[in-house]
Amino acid sequence: MTTSLDPKVQPFLFDHAMEGTPLLPGAMGIEAFAQLASLAVPGLQVAAVTSVEFLKPFKFFRMESSTLHLSALSVSNGHGVVIRTALRSKVQAKLDLPAQIRLHFQGEVQMTREKAKAVKVKFAPPAASEMPISAEQIYRFFFHGPAYKVLDRVRVEGRSAVGLMAKDLPPNAVPEAAEELIAPRLLELCFQTAGIWEVLAKERLALPPSFRSVVRHRGAEEAKGRRLYALVEATSDEPIFDARVVDEAGNVYLELEGYRTVPLPGRKTLEVRPEA
Repeated sequence: MTTSLDPKVQPFLFDHAMEGTPLLPGAMGIEAFAQLASLAVPGLQVAAVTSVEFLKPFKFFRMESSTLHLSALSVSNGHGVVIRTALRSKVQAKLDLPAQIRLHFQGEVQMTREKAKAVKVKFAPPAASEMPISAEQIYRFFFHGPAYKVLDRVRVEGRSAVGLMAKDLPPNAVPEAAEELIAPRLLELCFQTAGIWEVLAKERLALPPSFRSVVRHRGAEEAKGRRLYALVEATSDEPIFDARVVDEAGNVYLELEGYRTVPLPGRKTLEVRPEA
């Protein structure tokens, strides 16, 4: 299956550009896998996306449209259906030369007949004064534009971080009402909150190479005005992160496990100033 995307049209591209070159967000690549799996086995639900690897950035050079080449292979696992998915690019530099095919992302989509169950945890939302890292500070480090400035405030303590999601974000995609199966900006919220933890704890910026699994329980639209928080925990010194997105009442919207990062060169520091 192929689909073409225009970085001049899609907010998730023009607001996700590094040094002027739009990059396909990893979260939107996962959304593409979930959508592809749903087409491959209609009637089943996406239970999780697992064993995800971000091998090579998918770039949109010169702000030009590019074609995503998506593949799916269905495998039964005894409990449901697993769809092995991959995202590739195909570049024909010259007509007399063979096309170059590059693998960018891959993962497995777990499909089931059961709908996602409601999950709730105990959670007491921190006050704004307890979350001293502001969006202004955060986006001095991160390259994101308005649609992907998903963080309002962050608190980092020990091995954990809490990220408050921004309100009234611009649309993620065109058309605005496009269905989302994985809630990509909730996944992005986890990625960015973990990123701020790394700036504070490790003095570095990092990118996502892989994660073990992501499960969507609810979409952001189901919050109906309640604020959303990413609860991120560094489970090892590598580090590896687990995360949840919850609302003020502790309802769980998304769960991310085994998220790994790879550091970028250079040292980055952030001074945390308590609000007056």
